[in-house]
Amino acid sequence: MSTKEIFIDPVKWKEEIDKFKGTSEAIGDVSTDNLKKLGEKSILKSMTTLVEITSDFVDCVEKYKNLSDQDVLEADKLKEKWVSADKQVATEMGG
Repeated sequence: MSTKEIFIDPVKWKEEIDKFKGTSEAIGDVSTDNLKKLGEKSILKSMTTLVEITSDFVDCVEKYKNLSDQDVLEADKLKEKWVSADKQVATEMGG
């Protein structure tokens, strides 16, 4: 195998994508609802600041989650193209 060739194991590919999808879904469960409720009961300026920071963080996590979902879709599309190309090569080679 030359240094220009890449070997991708289709089973491990799917496993890795599923692991990535699982971690990105888990991080999407971040919520500020309880913190906001606590902030409504508090008169401390620091609590308001904490709620703002947490809201910004949750926004970032949601954007990361959306990007991760797109990555999973693109990885699935890549695998489909790869399998199709493999079938075409096998057909051309008489296999």
